Amino acid sequence: MLIQDYAFLKEALPEISGFDHYEGRDAPQLLSASLGPGPMAPMPIANLRSAPFGRLLHRRPLADLVAAAGGGALHPGDIALLADPAHRGATGPMAEQAARIVARAPWQRYRVSLTVWNRRGVGGMQTTQRAPNLVLQLGFPKEHDAAFRELIGHRYRYECGWHPVRSTGPITLAWARLDMNAFSVPGPPEVLIEEVQSDWCRYIARDLDMAKARRSLCKCCARREAALQAYRTVLAPFVNSWPATMLSAVIDFARRELGAERLWMHRPETGAALKRITDVLPPRSLYTDLPRRFCFTQLQEAPWFLSAAARKRLSQTCSRGVPLFWRLDLPRGPPPAAPAR
Repeated sequence: MLIQDYAFLKEALPEISGFDHYEGRDAPQLLSASLGPGPMAPMPIANLRSAPFGRLLHRRPLADLVAAAGGGALHPGDIALLADPAHRGATGPMAEQAARIVARAPWQRYRVSLTVWNRRGVGGMQTTQRAPNLVLQLGFPKEHDAAFRELIGHRYRYECGWHPVRSTGPITLAWARLDMNAFSVPGPPEVLIEEVQSDWCRYIARDLDMAKARRSLCKCCARREAALQAYRTVLAPFVNSWPATMLSAVIDFARRELGAERLWMHRPETGAALKRITDVLPPRSLYTDLPRRFCFTQLQEAPWFLSAAARKRLSQTCSRGVPLFWRLDLPRGPPPAAPAR
């Protein structure tokens, strides 16, 4: 990605925007997008199951809608309602049931923002190419930040200064570093997800363990442990759900703001080799289970916009005949509208 592309995006997009999400929304989002903007008519569930994204029907809330439909057919508009309550297109007989499912869902309004990870700084490590990365930051909802300030106070203990997190404004739950072909290249952009990461939950757990260890020696630590235990209840909904929420935000951003039709993601071995990670490897599940959940496919291919140097390193460090990257092909057509909350 070129630095002028980043400057253009920062000027064109709001500094902070909202991202409405509930756990499980990624399944109807992907399935609805895969059906495209074509004619809206009921589709036999058997046909949907055999489609590229058909296995998502086994996951909630789609599984709830399939059960309510009795195994017959589903209208694409009813699936779209699960992803976007503001859907204004045609709907089918399960529209009322879809609306009830969405109304009961525990929605959260996250806040997303952009920054850059430039190789001339500390970010020179763990990038595939000699180019800046665009960073999509996923900020906690306002309710979380207010509760954290009341219970704990200062945020500096839980933010790593050399990681791409915000030091002011919304507290950063997680971030994704992205590389892409330049806007000057003809055709829709393709996006490589370099990294998905969160420090916040890990640092809170570290502090909680320290407070427990010192409780018998220090009343101050005992009070701090009590505050952290209370705060852990506030944090609990995000601890396990943040990876899927982060990737959902990336897909939404890539389609809506970048017009991307193809996303790439590192496999663990390829990513470590290309980004020169030799010490502490990232959690393997983030580069295996997470892309699989979002219907990425493992391929013996690489993003076409990789530099010659990156391709050379790829050929030197990776065995022939093994998958190199995950890829998700997004459907053509207009992106879905943002949910109205």
